[in-house]
Order: sequence, then C-alpha cells, then structure tokens
Amino acid sequence: MFRFVSLGLASVLFSVLVVLSLNACLALGRNGLPVGIGEETAILLWDAETGTEHFIRRAKFVTESKDLGFLVPTPTKPELVDVGDAAFHELYRFTTPPPPAPPPGPPNKSVDRGMFPKPESVRVLEQKKVGGYDATILAAEDATSLSDWLRKNDYPSSPEITDWLIPYLKDKWVLTAFKIATQSNGVPTTSGFHGSTIRMSFKTDKPFYPYREPKNAGLSAPANRLLRVYFLSQEPHDATLVGARWTQTIPFAGRLTPMVEEALFRQLKLPARLHANPLFLTEFEDTMRIRSTGAEVFFQPSPDLALAKRPVPTQIMGFSQPSKPWTEADREIGLLFFRIGAVAVVLIAFIGWAVFRRKRKSLTN
Repeated sequence: MFRFVSLGLASVLFSVLVVLSLNACLALGRNGLPVGIGEETAILLWDAETGTEHFIRRAKFVTESKDLGFLVPTPTKPELVDVGDAAFHELYRFTTPPPPAPPPGPPNKSVDRGMFPKPESVRVLEQKKVGGYDATILAAEDATSLSDWLRKNDYPSSPEITDWLIPYLKDKWVLTAFKIATQSNGVPTTSGFHGSTIRMSFKTDKPFYPYREPKNAGLSAPANRLLRVYFLSQEPHDATLVGARWTQTIPFAGRLTPMVEEALFRQLKLPARLHANPLFLTEFEDTMRIRSTGAEVFFQPSPDLALAKRPVPTQIMGFSQPSKPWTEADREIGLLFFRIGAVAVVLIAFIGWAVFRRKRKSLTN
C-alpha cells in the first residue's frame, strides 16, 4: 500500500512539474536572469514533396525571472497552430513499451491580436495570440536593429544574443518572438511554467533542428539535460551537426503503423496523407549540456539506416513520457492486499451471519 500511495503521489508531483510547451530556441529572462533548459522533446515532420517542415517542440525551462521571451528562427514565415500534447504521447507509446500516456487537454483557441508597436527598422510580419502566447513574427536587416526592438519590447538583449542573431539575419531568416508571464501575484518561481504546444509549419530547402545557442547558454542548464527529437519523413533520415560532430544515439528507427500515422496527423491538425507506406520515424537523443554556438542539426536521406527498437523504458526523462508503470513487485503487493481484503469481507460476512442466526434462535425460544 505504501508503494501504491508513493506511486500516486509521484504521478501527482510529476503532473505539476512546470513544463513549457513552446517551440523556442533562445529563452530570454528579464534583467539578464538565467534561463535553464532542462529537457526537450521535439517532433519534426518533413514533407519532401512540398518542401515543408512541421516543427513542434516542448521544453522545460527553469528560471527566477518573472517574464520570459523566446526567439525561434525559421527560413521563411511560419504558420502557428496550437496543437496540444497528444502527438508526443502517441509517438512515445509507439516507440516505447506500455503504459499508455494520459489524454491531452483541450486545445486553446487562437485569437489574432496586435501587441507591439512597429519600429521603422524591423518589419512585423504578423502578430497573434496563440495557445496563451503573444507571438510576433519579425524580419530585420541587421542584428543591432532587432536587438533594439527586443529591448524596447521588454525582451532582454546582450552582445551574445546579437551575435546569435547575425547568421540568421544574414541568410534572410525570420524570427518568431513569443512572450508569456511566468509568475502569479508577483511571486517568482524556480521550477518553470506550463504552456501550450505550438506547431510551426514553414517552407525550407532541407529539414533542420535549431540547435545553435548563444555562448555560455548551456551553463544555466542542469547536468542531466536531454534533447529527444522524433523525425518523420517518407524515407529514413540520418542527422549531422554542420561544422561539428553531433553526439547522439538512435534508440528507435522504423515505420509507423497506419493507425498511429492517422492519429498523429489528426492530433497535429494536418490533413491525412494518401500514400500507401506510412511515414518512417527516427528518434534521436542528445545529452549534451553545452551545445555548439555556430551549427544547426540538418537531416538527410539515409536508405541504409538500420532499424532500431528500444526494448524497455530506460530513463524517466523527456516530456513525451507518461507516468511510471506498475512494476511486478507493485502488482504482487496490490494482489496481496486484494486477497487480504477478500478474506476480511468473507470473515465479516460470516460473523454477521452467525450473530444474526444466534439472535434469531434466541427469539424463537
């Protein structure tokens, strides 16, 4: 019973862990306060026929800042859609043995709403409220102008952030800035916060994961930092970190089943595919605390990629993982208490019957 109660309490505590369900590559804390990125899980769905990448990411951020800002670089203007967390649970169930994940919460409705004034040197391509976030899609000619815009609109700025922006703006990429409050009643929190999961869909020449971070950004991350990427496409893909070696493992590689693919596209609010073969899924895991400051992860076709399958859950990390299942020992304890309870019920019933019979006999006499 103690272990059963412990498991119940653990699941409750896990459910209130503060998790940010946001596609963000650079987290910014007010007044320069550090923002640690502890765990990340991402879904990258690549449509080679249309040159479209669907990017969905969840991450756990730890900070004492009362506000957070997020910048997400993409080659072209993205579509922003609140999709919920069900797709992460779907892929976790598919790549990992049971138990099933808990059902997702209802999606939030997106409402367009303007937020920030438009500086002359920065073009605001779109402003909207999506999944509880204030999102602004930006284009700028130079990093200095964009840094000034960030500073004027309550996003922190620093020489490291400016350096991080330069290569993206040089390649004419756009930046999506997200903002959400991380405290209630003026009380800061050190555990992070919850947010909705946003799908970003955009055109690109080749699929990528925005891996680059500003200098020393990883110093605020915990030592057990984990990045998990589910990459889906029509054919097997491998990944490389351009300009450096990417230390990663592939715990799962194989095709989805038609039922899983149908559920996944429904959960991501995408039209169903009409192809005969389901998509190929490759799962990547990276545990680097300090990431490269000048490289992105790019994915390329790999017909000879070996199939892989994780035999059993190996770690309690990553936000696509549901609550911990019962072990055999837990089941044995539960069965023992069930048997004791059954014997107790039978014993009470027998005693009650005996007392009733004795009283009835005395009344008869």
